[in-house]
Amino acid sequence: MAAGIAAPGRTILNIVTCPYGSLFGGWLERGGATVAEVKVPFDQVVTVEEIAAAIERYKPCALSFVQAEVVTGGANPAKEILKVARDNNLITVMDSVSAVGERHYEWMIGESTLWQ
Repeated sequence: MAAGIAAPGRTILNIVTCPYGSLFGGWLERGGATVAEVKVPFDQVVTVEEIAAAIERYKPCALSFVQAEVVTGGANPAKEILKVARDNNLITVMDSVSAVGERHYEWMIGESTLWQ
């Protein structure tokens, strides 16, 4: 996925709340993108306010984040993050592998343009 959105001249906002988030940012850089990060300690989750401020500051074309991390047990506020991304017309990559089976996804139906 990182290779599909990364390219020279693109700025991508990568949310780092877990080891995988750090790895994803490296893959984006390897694809040529300029990577701006919102990074919090691995025992915390990011706030939508932090993301909104970073979008305003960096003006990215895309956003990437991990919804829930198995290593830390943290769960980022996916619904709110997706809303602020949509409000800013950002391509969004959300890794939800560790969240499947634990979280309810009914809120996503009708929320994503992929579902409509």
